[in-house]
Amino acid sequence: MSPKQLNGWQRLWLVASVLWWAWVVLETVPKFPTEKKQFAFWAASMAMDVQLARQNYDSIRNAHSDLSDKQFIEMAPKIYPNVDFSSTLKSYQSDMASLTKEQLVGIGAILLLVILPPALAYGVGLVIAWILAGFRKT
Repeated sequence: MSPKQLNGWQRLWLVASVLWWAWVVLETVPKFPTEKKQFAFWAASMAMDVQLARQNYDSIRNAHSDLSDKQFIEMAPKIYPNVDFSSTLKSYQSDMASLTKEQLVGIGAILLLVILPPALAYGVGLVIAWILAGFRKT
C-alpha cells in the first residue's frame, strides 16, 4: 500500500506513529545503560569513598584526571590502600556483570514502546471503523 492509497485516518495514524517513535528514541537513548556511564558512576563513587575517608572534599577524581574512569576504578585501591573500597567494588562488579542484561531489558522496553502503542491505536481505529460501518448499513 503506497502513501497515496492511505485514507485520512491511516495517514493520521502514520504521522502520530512517527512522532511517537521519535519521542521514544529521544527519551530512551540518553538513559540507555552503557559501559561508559557505568564506569563514570563507579569512578565517582570510589572518589567519594576516598573523600569521605580522608574528610577531604577536594575533587579526588580531578587529581587523577589523566586516568580513564575504568583505570581509576582499577587503580584506586592501590593509590589509596587505607580506604575501604570493598562494598563499592562489590557493587561495581555486580553492576558490570548485569550490564548486558540491563541493556537487553532496555532494548525490549524500547521495542515495546515503539510497537505496542501504535499497534493498539491502529486496532482501536479498526474497531471504531467497524462499529461505525455497522451503523451505516442499518
